This record gives sequence, C-alpha cells and structure tokens, in this order.
Amino acid sequence: MKFKESHKIKILVYSGGELIGDALYKLNFFYYLRFCFPKASITYFAGQVKSEYFYSLKSISNKLFDEMIEDINFGSKKNFLKDFFNKCPIDKEYDVLIDTQSDYRCSFVLKKIKAKIFISYSLKWLLSDLKPKIRIIESLDDRLIKMVEMLNEYYKTNKPYIKNFPVNITNEYDCLAEKILPPKKEYFGIAVGAGDQRKIWPLENFIKIANHYKLKFIPVFFLGPNENYLKEKIQKKVSNAIFPKTFSSRNYEDSGPLLVIALAKKLKFCISNDSGVGHMFAMAKIPQVSLFSTSNYNKYCPLNPNLIILDSKKWGSNRPEAIPVIEVIKALDVFTQQI
Repeated sequence: MKFKESHKIKILVYSGGELIGDALYKLNFFYYLRFCFPKASITYFAGQVKSEYFYSLKSISNKLFDEMIEDINFGSKKNFLKDFFNKCPIDKEYDVLIDTQSDYRCSFVLKKIKAKIFISYSLKWLLSDLKPKIRIIESLDDRLIKMVEMLNEYYKTNKPYIKNFPVNITNEYDCLAEKILPPKKEYFGIAVGAGDQRKIWPLENFIKIANHYKLKFIPVFFLGPNENYLKEKIQKKVSNAIFPKTFSSRNYEDSGPLLVIALAKKLKFCISNDSGVGHMFAMAKIPQVSLFSTSNYNKYCPLNPNLIILDSKKWGSNRPEAIPVIEVIKALDVFTQQI
C-alpha cells in the first residue's frame, strides 16, 4: 500500500465510551493517529455510553475527528448475543476499524462492521488482522500506540512516534488560569478525590501534606462537582488553601478539564489519587506524585515524564490508606529540592 493511498483512508475508532480520565489518557493515541494520517477521515464511535469527547473535550476532539457517533448501545458484553444476531447499526464501510477495548465478546460484535482491516488487542491480538511480534503488552497506552505503528507500517507512512504530544488548549484558558493563580507566587496542587471511592487516600492525609508545605507553597485544592462539601473542612485546617472553581456542570465551556490543565501549568508540583484530575495534571507535564491502590499502574499510569508512583500494594494492601504520609512527603521532596 503506497503512502499516497493512505491519505484518504476511512478509519473508525471504537470505544465503549470514556470518563474524563480515560479520555485524556487516550489523547496521546489519537494525536499520533492524526499525525500519521492527517488527511484520513477519522470517525470516533462511542458505542455504549457517552464520552467526554462530546462534552468537556469537544474543542480538542473537533480537531482530531471528522465525525463522532455517540451512545447507540452497540458493542457491550451485556448485550453480546442481541448485538451479534441483530442488524449492525453502522452501515458504512471503512478501510480500518480500531477496537480500543479488549473484551473479546465486544470485539466479535464489532467485526460485523464492514472494514478491510480490523485491529484489536482482544485475546492477545487473535482477532486482529495486524499483529505485533510481542503479543502481551500490559500498558494500555503502549497497546494503542502499537496499533498506530502497525497501521503506519502497513501504509508505509513512515511517521515517527513523538512521545508526549502536547495538548493544545485555547489561550483563553491560560488567561483565566493566570487570574485565578496570579504569578509571583508559588503553588502546589492537591486532588483529593476520584470517581471510584476505593481509590481515595484519606482526606486527613492530604491535609497533612498541605500543612507540611504551606509555608513555602500555597496549596491549591482541586475539588470535583461532588466534593465541594469538603471545602469548609479543609479551610478550617489549611488556612491559606485556594479552591479554584473548575467543575460546575458536565457541559462546561469556561471551566472543567481544560481549565484544570491550564491551572496545572502554574503549579510547581502536585499530588493526586488515581483519578481523572490526576490525568489532567499529567497533561501539564509538571512534577507529580500519583497514588495507586486498586488498579494496575502499569496499565493506567498518567502519561507524565515527571511522575512518581506510590502503590499501596508495596505496603501489602490494595487500600490507599496503606500508603504512609511520610513516604508521600519523601516522594514530593524529590521535586521540592529541585525548586
């Protein structure tokens, strides 16, 4: 296949749908896909639930996708048999179908969509038309990048992988961030929550971290829409804490993830649970300590070159409270000593 023929190929990318952390994590993959195939028609298909690409990240996804299909309840393992025997809701034909999930039942259903090339990690690439030499790839990001690399090789586009693609956000977010966190002061970020309550390090521990550094750095607490009730409790114990309003609703235009990323650029360092805000911090490429517990950090760790991971399993537990405060301070001091 010659390179000139790859310019106008039609690519369908399937995902069940993403919460904000997953959507940010996959941006690296989508940037690389668009970089390799700048003139391709790329359709993003969220088959099971809504995706943040349609909402908080719409200004970014508009530049990555030519078309988006959302929430038509297709490809879930729950409805496997129904989807398999019923008529496929996607009647277009594509040159390439990339399956970003790995449940084999969903993948079997997706193969009903007409595509010349099907790429999937399911069953260790068994269903995929293109396969890598090394079949077991633990990191989700590495899997996704490998998919593009194989496609790159197939079409002979010869585009090198650029690690850590920059997230392009509009200047208005940077201007707003500077108003919220004026220059000439030094800040550090704390994200106390997570969508999965099992991943949350105790609030009292975050407060201890804030008080440990507050004389030199102003603590900036990032609270999600369901965490605002914590503000009063934190204020009573951390006198100089700042609480930027970043999540007002799902359909945020002047707030939300892109503002968090812009604010994170103003921070000297940060700490977070394994969470969506943790992935937002990572987009800013600032020094970051990330706390893992229930999930596998090898698969889902934030894509940040300035990252230290503390995993509760090192202390014999999958509960985040097993991570000692003193160990978190030691990790953060690695960064503060360089400031």
